[in-house]
Amino acid sequence: MISTMDNSTSSKFTYWQCQIRKFSVRNLEARPTSGIRPELILNGDSIAVITTLLVPESPDHDISHLKHAYQKTFDPKKRREDALKYLQSEFYQFPYRFSGELTALAGKGSNWVQRVADADQVELFFEQDSRQWQLSCATELLSMDDQRWQFTLAHNQLFNHTLTTNVDVILFKPVWDQT
Repeated sequence: MISTMDNSTSSKFTYWQCQIRKFSVRNLEARPTSGIRPELILNGDSIAVITTLLVPESPDHDISHLKHAYQKTFDPKKRREDALKYLQSEFYQFPYRFSGELTALAGKGSNWVQRVADADQVELFFEQDSRQWQLSCATELLSMDDQRWQFTLAHNQLFNHTLTTNVDVILFKPVWDQT
């Protein structure tokens, strides 16, 4: 967990991410901005622009809440409204709740996922307004029983009602001393 008083690179990045995500959910109906959609760089080549999620340190409660919002109605509009209400409240208010790790979801067998999972390290290049961050990240293809996989799917299903479990979730773990 990132300390509330920490002035490290990880804390600064996580604070920035919380600010732009809070703006997105409160003003743009959670449409991802450029600061949420980094360029994915592998061996110096840009291979994709991906949408990322900031992962809570302990996502148990969030997973339960998001799954409940999904299961209580079949109405995609109501699901989205419930997701926005939850994310607009205090979700991004406290950056120390987040691990600094990011995830991205892709259809099972997407062309970039296995290449990235097999790489020792990748770069994520974030840019929004006058801020830029280039993170060196270790990667991991998550299994379905991993809480970060479950959080990513539960979050995304509220915004895409056709999404199934036939997805890959990749974890990006920043190497802060190389950022």
